This record gives sequence, structure tokens and C-alpha cells, in this order.
Amino acid sequence: MIEVYSEFSGLSFNALKGMILHEAQSHGLKVCEDSDANLRIQTTLGEFGIADVKPGKIRLHVASQEPNQLYALRDSVLEHITHYAPDVVKAITWSDADKTGMIAPNFQFATVLSSARLCATFTRIRMRLSKPQLFSDQAIHFRFLFPQNNTNPPQWPTLAPNGSTKWPQGADALHRPVYTIRKLDEDIATVDIFHHDGGRTWEWSKTVNTGDQVALFGPGGSGVLDTNDVILAADETGFPAMARMIDALPDGHTARALLLTHTGQTDYPMPTPKGTTIAWATPATFQKQIEALLRDRAPAFLWIGSNATQIQKLRHSPTIMAMNTTSKRLAVFWTGSPRSK
Repeated sequence: MIEVYSEFSGLSFNALKGMILHEAQSHGLKVCEDSDANLRIQTTLGEFGIADVKPGKIRLHVASQEPNQLYALRDSVLEHITHYAPDVVKAITWSDADKTGMIAPNFQFATVLSSARLCATFTRIRMRLSKPQLFSDQAIHFRFLFPQNNTNPPQWPTLAPNGSTKWPQGADALHRPVYTIRKLDEDIATVDIFHHDGGRTWEWSKTVNTGDQVALFGPGGSGVLDTNDVILAADETGFPAMARMIDALPDGHTARALLLTHTGQTDYPMPTPKGTTIAWATPATFQKQIEALLRDRAPAFLWIGSNATQIQKLRHSPTIMAMNTTSKRLAVFWTGSPRSK
């Protein structure tokens, strides 16, 4: 296990503890310890926590099995704390603070192998990763990195002094849409791109050529599910993640999958191994159908991926609120108009 830590002041331990517990509950993370002076949270990437070590001082630690997982987890933790106390986060220094200015370790280039229409509303990209060892079933999402200014040489993410990712700003800012690796076969990654009219990634997929390079950042987010009884529900942006999760389910599983379509198209090639059943929904029926599935038979786990507005409504559903936080994962896959992707 690799562990790094930082001690800092300027925040109340109890206030920071409350914020972290709220975030952990929202994301269905396991709380390993919750005492007057310590808090430890388990994630798919590793563990992090805080300790009230001395008057006015908080010790923040992050631990993972692999360096890239450590970096991704630390970056995520700092991003969440930044929303609460940005000035404090800027001043944080870590026990391994000797890599400032280096290219972020989770940055890489991939070489496009093919781009082809998968179905009516998706294009499938296959690409060879330069750092395939970064990816696993523990975190299946990543970011494409597209320069928005083609006149300047691209500027890529580096390490900031506080250990977080320093992203290019202003004219050098990058477009950073999040996508899912649908399938990983050694160093070959398959990515399915939903067709958004005016969407930048879809426009790129229409013009990309074999041999072109594209910048990636990741992995990030959550991974496949460790369960054999699940309800899966998603709109088009979550179809690739749902498919990856179904592929990873064990023999003898029970999976009820609900697919929300905004276009009326129902031809995405969702896997249907023995034990998996599929139904389709519209925006008007999506929540009611999820609640009906839950009332019919509560699963061991509930996973939903959709837009922010839909997820917010679902989080306030009495049927879903009644479930244990460790038995559900409701993920925001996009906000606003999907065209921004």
C-alpha cells in the first residue's frame, strides 16, 4: 500500500468531517471508521481519511495499491475539498511533494485504430493505449482532452504544488468530456460515442483517421459492480458503462436493465447473457419504471447513470431513499444539454 499525507490548518475538523461524510453518502462509499478524532473512507481506488492530530491541525491521508490510483484518488479528494475551502487546498503540501510541474501521471496518448458506425445513434472508436496498465475494472471512465485553440501548441495537465492536477487555463483550456471504456483487450480500448447534434466528441469521431493520436486523462470514477443481483438503469450516455458492468457480472447473476432512449432508437448492442433482462423507457416513464422494478423485488444493488436533473429527482424518490446507501450508486453522466459533450 502506498500512502501520502498532509497536515494543514484553517479548517474545523468537524466541519470537514461532515462534508466528507455527506459526499461519501452521496456516492455510496464505505465508512471504515467514524470517531471523534478520525474518519476513514474506502473507495474502489483506495482509502482516504482525516485525523484531528493537534489543536488547529488536520492530517489528511490517501492510500492506494498503485501509484496511478493514488494520484487519481488524491486528485478527486482535493477537488471535492476545493469546493468547500479553496484557499486551504491551494496551500496544502504533501509528504511526496517533489514532482511539481511534471506532466500528470494519468495523462497519455492513444492511437486511433478505427472509427465506425455501431448503430443508429453510436459510433465505436478502437484505439491503442500508450499506458494500458493504468486501466482496470476498478475505474472504467476517462476524459478525452481536446485543445480548444488550434493556433497554440497544446498545453497538457501537470502536477500542482498541492498534488492536484493543474489544468491549462484561458486560451489553452482543454475540452474534457468524460467517457467510458466499453471494452479493454490488453492495450486496445473500445469507446462508444453517443451522437449528440453539435457534440464536439461526435464531430471529432466523424473526421478522425486511423493513426491519429488523441490525448486521454484517467482513469477516474467508479468501476464495475461486485454483485450478482442488480438493477441497472441509464440513458444513452450510460449505455457503454451499463454494458461493461453486465459483461463483468458473474455466472448465475440476476440483472434487470432499463434503458432510457431520448431518440426512440433501441438498437444499441447491449449484452444479454443468461440472467439479464432488458426493458426500454422514455424520459416520461423512466423514474416510474425504476420504482416499479424496486417494488417488484428489491435487488442487492441499484445502479443508475443519467443527467443531473434526472439523478436529482431520483435521489429524492422515497423508494430509492429507503435503500441503504451502500446498496445504490446514482451517477451523473452529464449536465445541461448533452450537446456539450
